[in-house]
Amino acid sequence: MFSLFALALVTVAPVDSAPATRVVAIRGKSFAPNTITISAGDALNFQSDDAVAHRLFSASPSLAFAVKDLPAGGATTVTMATPGVGEVRCLAHPAMKLKVTVN
Repeated sequence: MFSLFALALVTVAPVDSAPATRVVAIRGKSFAPNTITISAGDALNFQSDDAVAHRLFSASPSLAFAVKDLPAGGATTVTMATPGVGEVRCLAHPAMKLKVTVN
């Protein structure tokens, strides 16, 4: 009795995933979540549930972006293009901190 085994070689090409958008809620003058990990090219969509305005900025040179004014109940999006670790803060509310890791 003979056994015949066939070996198939399959090449799997890496899949380029489209950039994702992650939501960060702002309520009670704090970020939720307060720590987030994303991939380079992904975006953070900040959505305010607060009754007060916020002025978001990057406290880290590696994740720099222009100050974003966020009115009460508003939303704004920031794309994180470069890998690094840093913080997003609010000029009006210094206790607000979001740790961002971009892989």
